[in-house]
Amino acid sequence: MSPDEPKLHLIKNERYLEGQVKDIKAQLEQQKVINADYAYRIDLLESYLQVLVERMPGLTQAERDFGPEFGPRVIRL
Repeated sequence: MSPDEPKLHLIKNERYLEGQVKDIKAQLEQQKVINADYAYRIDLLESYLQVLVERMPGLTQAERDFGPEFGPRVIRL
């Protein structure tokens, strides 16, 4: 075993770990993009839902704000 072999081994390990760190950082950035996309989609769906609720005829303000279980048309068994 030459005296330089342990140093070469350490250099290889360091390069491997640097590659792993780069991969993890890239994955995190990709996940941020995915999360932002999901957040945008959720906001869009909430907007669509709000428009649908506002356009539904015959709903009281309480039903619009809190759902049909708070309106006058609750059927009690």
